[in-house]
Amino acid sequence: GDYLAWSTYQNFNQLQQGRVRVPLVKSREDDSNRNGQSDALHVTIQVPLLDTEEVYSVDLLLFFEYKLYIFSAFTMECLAYIQHASPLPGADLTVAGDLRLQQKYPLGHTGRDNRFNTPIIDSTSIFPSAYDLRTVFDSYSGRNVSTNFVSHYPVWRTGRGTGQPFVISATVRYPEETILYKPGFWQLIKWGWVQYVSILLVFLFIFDRIKTFVFENQILNTIVDSPVKKLKQG
Repeated sequence: GDYLAWSTYQNFNQLQQGRVRVPLVKSREDDSNRNGQSDALHVTIQVPLLDTEEVYSVDLLLFFEYKLYIFSAFTMECLAYIQHASPLPGADLTVAGDLRLQQKYPLGHTGRDNRFNTPIIDSTSIFPSAYDLRTVFDSYSGRNVSTNFVSHYPVWRTGRGTGQPFVISATVRYPEETILYKPGFWQLIKWGWVQYVSILLVFLFIFDRIKTFVFENQILNTIVDSPVKKLKQG
């Protein structure tokens, strides 16, 4: 069937010609725990429609800059893909989910890793194949590190009123992740020393208690040798 489209990429819009429909986009990020880092992105997109037009499916791509600072200096461009379809014409779509990290191999610990800090879509291209979702997803899924938007409860509402736009409301949360990386030599030494010291302290404490118990309860035969007494006798 027919479709409407819009993008922040000018060349893509030019390829769509009469199918372009410019929406009203509002976005904000939240820092719910006040640690100076964003925890979620809230996006609202209002697509103006004619009363004769109806929406049965949505494909939305949101692009992010993903950065790691500690242990591994890593930067990449990643995306969240939101898709939903219904047999009934919709008035709005509401989704909420997590942007999860996908790793195939551990990251390095030295230098800056910018292997995937390149545009996922070549916005300078004037060829339709560069914007084909099959091509985009095939290339993106082949990367060693990527992201995946996980949402289990999309809400599709029907009954759009006369003159009303189709509204997309999306909440993309940034959850804590477990990052796999290859530690360096000094990191291994430091971690080994921490483990050694912690075990040593426990051992010394237990050994001291055992020694005190043995001598106080005279479990073993002992002889008290007084060098002061011998000195006087001499």
